Amino acid sequence: MRFVVAAACLLLSLPCWAKDITITAKDGVKLHAIHKGSGAKGVVLLHDDGRSAADWNFFADKIASHFNLIQLDLRGHGTSTLDHDLTD
Repeated sequence: MRFVVAAACLLLSLPCWAKDITITAKDGVKLHAIHKGSGAKGVVLLHDDGRSAADWNFFADKIASHFNLIQLDLRGHGTSTLDHDLTD
């Protein structure tokens, strides 16, 4: 049964290898990120204001076989925390 599920994921190009990770910034703020892919080169995907890392899912799934990807939720976006207000 496991072989069938793995084969289906590969055939359908589903992101079976996606992994939620937490990055702790120097000031202690916890940033949520998604790690996908493989490859010798890395790409960091950043979302627009008011959005989240999930915005990149479709694109990330298309290139994950060629790159190590990090889709990052910036401070106060998605599931990343914001411990204090940001100022200009």
